Amino acid sequence: MELKYNTWDEINIRTYKKLMELSNDVEDVIDTEIGIISILCDCSEDDILNLQIPEYQKLRNQAQWIMKKPDVKPYAPKSIKLNSEYDVYYDVSKLTTAQYIDFQSYLKQNDMDKYLTHILSVFIVPKGKEYGEVPMEEVLDDLESNISIKMALSMCFFFITEYLTLMKLTLNCLESRMKKTKNQELQKKLKEIHLLINGDGLITLK
Repeated sequence: MELKYNTWDEINIRTYKKLMELSNDVEDVIDTEIGIISILCDCSEDDILNLQIPEYQKLRNQAQWIMKKPDVKPYAPKSIKLNSEYDVYYDVSKLTTAQYIDFQSYLKQNDMDKYLTHILSVFIVPKGKEYGEVPMEEVLDDLESNISIKMALSMCFFFITEYLTLMKLTLNCLESRMKKTKNQELQKKLKEIHLLINGDGLITLK
């Protein structure tokens, strides 16, 4: 038996979520390890349990790469082809109101493992379609099945970085205007943006 997955580039979002669910189970380290190896081999846990000890040890050694986190750098292409073709909203300032509201909602959940695909779906829209025009379930399934976790985290990192940059620019603009006026509405908006930038409900990449 051989590992099916040998790098993070080969792990899609759905498989990554399965691995994270197992990793969060610290009650039985041995069962967790067997579960992880079965996922990396794309087989059942019974298949792993039936292996001879030397073969199990070989797979265990080969699976050590998973102990290192994906090498993530902020990046987003202008378009991406999966089962369908998609346009990528890499310019956060061009989001529609609906996209912005959904993005805010997902961020405030503060659960990257659960909402990673949802966050990506805000920015990755079926080519030639408006946001929300294609059923969300179809988009989520395509993303989870066909984007590697390394690419997914890199894109998410890019979007959040761009979002924070936009918020800071907006904040600087408002603060500049505040020096010239006592407008209470501007003061309220400043407080809201400060909360967003300072981490109120904002998830971070671990």
